[in-house]
Amino acid sequence: MSAVMLRQLGPPILILVGPFAAAFLVWLRWGRARTGWTPRLGLWFTLLLAAQCLHFTEEYLTGFQRLFPALWGAAWAGDPARFAAWADAPFVAGNLVMDALWLLALPLAPRGGAWATYTLWLFVTGMLVNAVGHPLYALFTATHPAFCGTVGLPCWYFPGLITALLHAALLPPLLREWRRAHRAAA
Repeated sequence: MSAVMLRQLGPPILILVGPFAAAFLVWLRWGRARTGWTPRLGLWFTLLLAAQCLHFTEEYLTGFQRLFPALWGAAWAGDPARFAAWADAPFVAGNLVMDALWLLALPLAPRGGAWATYTLWLFVTGMLVNAVGHPLYALFTATHPAFCGTVGLPCWYFPGLITALLHAALLPPLLREWRRAHRAAA
């Protein structure tokens, strides 16, 4: 993680360090040597990438960039104002850069190159973080009505929740197909 990103987005962005570090270690041990690919796997990745574009749109339109730092301030410091809201520009730029990298990796993945497979591995990790994280964030809002009132959220929702459920629905069939493709290539 670059110092610029940390400076611009603050400590709440560090929540991604653990999952992405674990993803890298698992990929080094397991995913790097696997090169299987099928057209069906490409379809599942395309559907998940489309869901991610919808997810980013939902997050942006509902204020994730403002409310995520507030959630972490409330959860860890008892103060929603502890961490500054993220500016739109780095939030949008970061998401668009990642989406572009995933989109570039998709047609390269059938060749089995390390960059493409690792990039898609990180994509799946990010979607898993979304599928698990957003419902947990919504659970936090549901159990902390004072936080909801402070930031103006309904107490059942956190930005990105609806499309994160789409990630949760698409990940199991994608992972099953990826496993099948790897087994067939072995």
